Amino acid sequence: LNTRLELAVLTGQGGHDRDALLQLLDQRDDWIRVCGPDHPDTLRTLHTLARSRGRIGELNKAHAEMQAVYRRRRRILGDRHPDTLKSRQDLAVLRGQLNDPQGAVFDLIKLLRDRLKFQGMRSIETFRTRRQLAEWIARAGHPETGLAELRYLEADLVRFVEDGHPELAKVAAT
Repeated sequence: LNTRLELAVLTGQGGHDRDALLQLLDQRDDWIRVCGPDHPDTLRTLHTLARSRGRIGELNKAHAEMQAVYRRRRRILGDRHPDTLKSRQDLAVLRGQLNDPQGAVFDLIKLLRDRLKFQGMRSIETFRTRRQLAEWIARAGHPETGLAELRYLEADLVRFVEDGHPELAKVAAT
């Protein structure tokens, strides 16, 4: 099952989002049957499935599925668990993609506060949240502020990661 999940993830990363979605749909029931609906790896699969739906434009369905994963992760793993925080982040981004950029900014600010408290300022996940927050600030009608936040983020990242780190490239692209 793990091999099938990783193949689906790599398929999506290779730009074949619809194929990745089909692979994830094909294995979803197997994960639930073998590991149970609340197993962390089952929830990872369902999270990845929701993200794949979002990538192909099925935003409403992706949002509903991500909300379900978030609720289960929160109940099983708790509010502080990195996987729960990841679901919150993807929910915020989906909210923005569903034409609520101000709501995405609001959710990402709250998430950033929690990431700083639970994971610290040097966590790569905290840096990713900061990048997405800057992007949604710009999309919410404040491009200068978003750009300034990206510049601060880039300066911070350079101090904590090596040259060529993928997050640096994502900040530059954003």
